[in-house]
Amino acid sequence: MIKKDLTGLVGLVVAILPFSDAIGNIEIGIITFYSFTLGILLLNIIAIPKIFRTLLLGKVSPTDKWLLMLSLSYLISTLSANNVVESGHLAFNAIFVPILTYIAMHYLVRNEQEWQKVFVMFLISIILFSVVVTAEFIVVQKRVSVLNMQYISAATLFAVPLVSLISLKLWRRWYWLVGYILLLAGFFATLSRMYMVVLLFTPFIYVGIRKGFSLHILVIFLASTLSLTLLLASAPELVKHEQYFKEENNTIDRVINIENWKRSLFVRASVFREGLNIFADHPLIGVGLRKGELMITQHNFNVEWLEYGGILGYLLYAGAFITLFRRARVLARSDRYIATNLTLVIVILANSSTNGLMHGVMPIVIMLLMGLTEARIAWQRVAPDKTSNKIGNLVMKPTSSPSVPIA
Repeated sequence: MIKKDLTGLVGLVVAILPFSDAIGNIEIGIITFYSFTLGILLLNIIAIPKIFRTLLLGKVSPTDKWLLMLSLSYLISTLSANNVVESGHLAFNAIFVPILTYIAMHYLVRNEQEWQKVFVMFLISIILFSVVVTAEFIVVQKRVSVLNMQYISAATLFAVPLVSLISLKLWRRWYWLVGYILLLAGFFATLSRMYMVVLLFTPFIYVGIRKGFSLHILVIFLASTLSLTLLLASAPELVKHEQYFKEENNTIDRVINIENWKRSLFVRASVFREGLNIFADHPLIGVGLRKGELMITQHNFNVEWLEYGGILGYLLYAGAFITLFRRARVLARSDRYIATNLTLVIVILANSSTNGLMHGVMPIVIMLLMGLTEARIAWQRVAPDKTSNKIGNLVMKPTSSPSVPIA
């Protein structure tokens, strides 16, 4: 058993994520070990005794089992890929590191106090990162990669506190309110259109989850996004557009010009079709991760799961999410932290329906949230009375009706 309080170390590793590439990295062959990656590897080494004890006692969670099967499935897909080296490199960053992040959060965050410390450190680091992003945007007046962080990755990070500070009612404290304003500025600087749209629906998602409909919401979401993906891939003419200059894509014009939105969807439709055609040729286990001809990623999590992992990979990914939501649906009615995490998983997946999931920090953040959720499920089933309503020196009084986050 792990007896020492590792909150500081776990929190530090999580807080490094926004600045991981800037802090430094180590290159071994084609693999780049960023500071966050090295930290996660260290945490997993520390967690080995608890993992073995869990295995010996037969207390492995259903979500863990799904992720284990997912890992084995993609290992097979990678080994059967045309370019094993490239596929392995992509899988390392999109699957291996994210699942290790899940394991670290699940097994090393052991109680309410540790959970809140780690989560607060993560929120603070993202707020600090938003200051850097905003300053850069003010200088160049267009979105740029800051500290080698992709725009969509930065927006994904910002989405976490933008939702959390409201749903957990932290905004009532002046310092968190200041942080929220800074986050809004940083988020706007990414010019992330899909997140802007999705966050408008966040209150409804959160309320539904607090009312016990988390599993229903997820299943409907997965079915509807898959259907819309197939529709767009088969009929790209639905989003006909006028020509425009490419440089407008990184300025405010990408948000206010409807032709810009339509062109992006039209290009993505071609990417979706390419990925689905490849899936049709390799339907069982897919072709492994690869770089697309038009874009690095296929810009849609449904297409990625089908093309890279085949039907098996798709079902295992969907199964892992469905299992977590099923396990958490009852607790989410009374636990705002769990409800917030599940809401964020939906938000990130929704963005990934047009921007992809298996690149940048998206798979890491979503697995981090899943791991923190499993950690809360684990100790609440053992000692449900130990759940606290305090975070960041703010007492959150339970209410009979769920609070509504305004993203």
